[in-house]
Amino acid sequence: MPQPFQAASALLWARSTTGLPGTTRGAPAGLARQVDLPSGHWLGGRAATDILALARKGRAFRSLDALIINQGGKNVLYGSVLTLASAVQAWSAATSTSVAEILLTQVR
Repeated sequence: MPQPFQAASALLWARSTTGLPGTTRGAPAGLARQVDLPSGHWLGGRAATDILALARKGRAFRSLDALIINQGGKNVLYGSVLTLASAVQAWSAATSTSVAEILLTQVR
């Protein structure tokens, strides 16, 4: 079973890379509007949709408990990683920076 801090860490990173004022470290402005989740059926896909919608409103991290209750911890973990991957790809496309460079410099 995933540990809660894993999902929280991914959610916090997703929140910090969505272009919300005062939360980014080099992310392009408005990144959340540029993030598209992949189509198809993915484990945690519904949670990822909720996470991204909440991140766009600046409420993803503080909604972690409700997300876990409604979606289940495993789905929130998978959804947060799916959101993270999509955010990194959008960031890469928006700035012409390699995914590897973003991961090495921004993901801790």
